[in-house]
Amino acid sequence: PPAELLDFVTHTTCPIVHAADDISVMETLEALPYVINSAKAITKGKPYHIGPTSIPARDNPYGAGVAANPGNGRVCLTDMDPRQRGLFGAAWTLGYVAALAGSAASVAIGSVIGPQGMIYRKADYAQPGFDGGKAEVYPLYHVVAGLAGASGAKRVAATSADPSTIAAVAHRGKDGPVLWLANLTSEPKKAKVEGFKGAASIQAVDLSNYGKALTDPKLLSKGAKTVKKLGTVELGPYAVIRIAAA
Repeated sequence: PPAELLDFVTHTTCPIVHAADDISVMETLEALPYVINSAKAITKGKPYHIGPTSIPARDNPYGAGVAANPGNGRVCLTDMDPRQRGLFGAAWTLGYVAALAGSAASVAIGSVIGPQGMIYRKADYAQPGFDGGKAEVYPLYHVVAGLAGASGAKRVAATSADPSTIAAVAHRGKDGPVLWLANLTSEPKKAKVEGFKGAASIQAVDLSNYGKALTDPKLLSKGAKTVKKLGTVELGPYAVIRIAAA
């Protein structure tokens, strides 16, 4: 691109272009550092933004349109993917932000409503588990709302010993560090957390409170579990947890 003529550079990505199974979609997060390095190499230091990005495809660069998905399946290059609405979507989103932290000037996630959205609305396609109930938001809403609330905060370096399994991103809160972790797998995991001094509060979006995560947009603003000393934490399948200094 003619970088000297541009104020900034932006692009989006899509995790269901070549394969749409769960493992492959999560593995796309491992490619992001290489995408970032390539983009920065050709943009000559211009501010670098990414998004809007979600699991569903916004467009099909290889055909006339996106693929149909009337059965709510795992389908390549479709603009409606059921995982956007589940815990999988919340974990993938946290993993996406974690992979970009410190590299992009801003990250835009999906949209507010619709198949790339985070707030439930009845649509012209079936949404099992949401239609006919009291659902208001998808689980990823809590991730995006929580991270958006930290906009402008100082990023704190957070390193995962196994980033393909557990994603980590952190920032400085009013009382100390705030750490987000996401289990990127379908199996329960344990993580030993270091870097916190004293008490900490822990909140989760996982199978244990999945129903509340759909009906209570303020889920992460209440009901925190406080521990006197932080050690090992457990993350259920595709769980997201937020740990804050207390």
